[in-house]
Amino acid sequence: MKKIISVLIMFCLFSTPALAEDKCGTIGLLAEAVMKARQVGVPASNVFEIFNQNEIVKIMIIEAYSEPKYFNEKFVQSIISEFKNKWYLECLKIQK
Repeated sequence: MKKIISVLIMFCLFSTPALAEDKCGTIGLLAEAVMKARQVGVPASNVFEIFNQNEIVKIMIIEAYSEPKYFNEKFVQSIISEFKNKWYLECLKIQK
């Protein structure tokens, strides 16, 4: 659980040039980390504390925590991958 929170904190510390270089890849990785946090049982309040200034990430967290927590590992991996891809593709659509 602490590892997931650490990954989320690292995303907060990314510099602007790194985000500009591959925004959509970063968004996808962030979505993956948020859904992983959801699936391993990190409380939503902990994730919100980390990203309390970013409105887009707040929406991402709300979407992730609106999904149920699953226990079948194959399904967990599938839902994480789908969530990551969804956010990545939405980012690409916005940039066109």
